Amino acid sequence: MPRGGSRPCKQNCTCKRHLVNDRIREIKHLSNIKAWQNPEKRRQFSINNPGRNPSDETRRRMREAWKTRAPVSEETRAKQRAATTKRWAEDDGSWRRAMVRGYRKFGPNKPEKALLTVLSSLNFQYNGDGPLVIFGKVPDFWDGQKRVVEAYGCYWHGCPDCFPKGEKQDDSRERIDLFKQQDYDCLIIWEHELRDMDKVISKISEFVT
Repeated sequence: MPRGGSRPCKQNCTCKRHLVNDRIREIKHLSNIKAWQNPEKRRQFSINNPGRNPSDETRRRMREAWKTRAPVSEETRAKQRAATTKRWAEDDGSWRRAMVRGYRKFGPNKPEKALLTVLSSLNFQYNGDGPLVIFGKVPDFWDGQKRVVEAYGCYWHGCPDCFPKGEKQDDSRERIDLFKQQDYDCLIIWEHELRDMDKVISKISEFVT
């Protein structure tokens, strides 16, 4: 609450005090990113923050607990998606900026860098730092118009070719349909596809034409 006992500013306020605070948080965030890129800073951070080192028995119990966790029902998932969709539709930009500010990604990973060598010649830019956010999702690459490309890790996204019986479920179709609600065409490139860049180039060329 401001000094003098006055009422606090309304939500999404753009007064000078809030703008200054937002700028301070942004500067701190950028400073942390720069510090983390320094190997010596990362090493010192690891020394000062050793964290927990669970025993083998504890690790075993954690794995067993994870396997027997209660699954989230499809009804609950549908409610969560509906609530998120509604919030993004009603957002004036402040929630989106907060989400992007919290999306801590320090540049493209190895598969994304390989894909970027092809996409950059087709006017696609790396989008991992959040210039474009669609329903809370941050596409990996964006052409500045209505086309996005996602670089999918085979394990994390449940590649049906590499992990047909894996714990992860293939969510590529769900992602494509989600982006289509905002008229964005989405192309999924799986990590294993990057072993044959000729096929990748052919796939991307077909997508953009």
